[in-house]
Amino acid sequence: AALEGGPHGIRANAVNPDAVFEGSHLWDHGLREERAAAHGIAPDALEDFYKDRNILRRSVTTADVADTVVHLFGDASSRTTGAVIPVDGGVAACFPR
Repeated sequence: AALEGGPHGIRANAVNPDAVFEGSHLWDHGLREERAAAHGIAPDALEDFYKDRNILRRSVTTADVADTVVHLFGDASSRTTGAVIPVDGGVAACFPR
């Protein structure tokens, strides 16, 4: 999309958040239990598990994701295209390959 839109001044980026629990129904219908079991923890501990596995030790909120999207719409990111922006507190840095 960035290659196609770039010549027309259209930017294409993606936001890649880690688990967002606040206000999300994604974790309903058994997914919380499934993910907790995969990590060997109780379902009640899943949100803290995700928080504790990133460098900042903070939960990712809907506001964090929205702030990133707003930034991408603004002039401050007018030269950003073809990017995948992580909003995850540094998960990848915690698990180097």
